[in-house]
Amino acid sequence: MCGIAGIVGPKAASLMPNLRAMLVALGHRGPDGQGEYVAPGGACIFGHTRLAIIDVSDSSSQPYVSPDRNHALVYNGECYNYMQIRAQLKSQGHVFDSEGDTEVVFKTLLASGVEGLAAANAMFAIGYWDENRETLLLARDFYGQKPLYYAVTDNHLIFASEVRAMLASGLVARKASPEAIASFLSYGCVQPPQTIVDSVLSLNAGSHAHFSQSQGLTFGRWSDLLPPAAQGHLRDSFVQAVKAHLISDVPIGIFLSGGIDSSA
Repeated sequence: MCGIAGIVGPKAASLMPNLRAMLVALGHRGPDGQGEYVAPGGACIFGHTRLAIIDVSDSSSQPYVSPDRNHALVYNGECYNYMQIRAQLKSQGHVFDSEGDTEVVFKTLLASGVEGLAAANAMFAIGYWDENRETLLLARDFYGQKPLYYAVTDNHLIFASEVRAMLASGLVARKASPEAIASFLSYGCVQPPQTIVDSVLSLNAGSHAHFSQSQGLTFGRWSDLLPPAAQGHLRDSFVQAVKAHLISDVPIGIFLSGGIDSSA
C-alpha cells in the first residue's frame, strides 16, 4: 500500500529529521524499501515507504525523480491501465527505464499535468513537485481509495498518507478538533475533510490541490475531466475491472466476504 510524506516551504531541507520521523511512522505501509528526495532549491522534501507489487526492481523505487532532479513524484496506489498509457507515451517519443506503473504516472504528469490523470484507471494518492514552478501538486483518486492528509502552517505545507505521520513530524499541534468529535458522535465517523486533529485535513476524493508560496493552496476536481461512463456493458466492464486488479509481479490473494460484490 506504500506510504508517502512531504514538506514544502522555505528551508524545507532543514526539516529532514522531521520527515524521517514521518517515515518511521509510515514504516508498516512499506516494508520493501524507503527513499528520500530533496529539491535542488531546498524548498521541497519527499519521503516514501514502498510495498512492491509491480516491477519489484529498484528501477521503480520512489521518490521517482527526473535526471535533472527538478521533478519528483511520491505515489501510493496502482494504475490498472498503465500498459496502455505507456504504449501511448512511447508512441509520442517517451523512453522508459522501468517496467512499472510509477514511471508511467510520473511521465503522464510531466507531459500533461494533472489533466493527464483523467486517462488513468487508477487508485492513488500523489505528491508531485515541479522545481521550475516551485509548485506542489497533491491529487487523490475519484473514490478516495487512497488516503491523503495535509496541514498548512505559517511557513510550510505538510502531507502524508496517515494522520499519525502528520503528528510524528512534530510540526502539527496535538490538538483534537471539537467539530470532528461532534461529527464522530453524530455520524459514527469523522466527515471529511475534517480529521480528529484540529489542523489536519483530508484531501477530498477526486480532488487535486496546487500549493506555492506565492499563491497558497488552490483546489480543483480532475474528475470533471473524466468521460461519461459507458452504459449497458456492466458484465464486460466488471470482468475487465477484475482482470485489471489482478496485474502483479508478486503472488496476490483475494478475500471474499460473501457479500454482493464477492458473490459477483
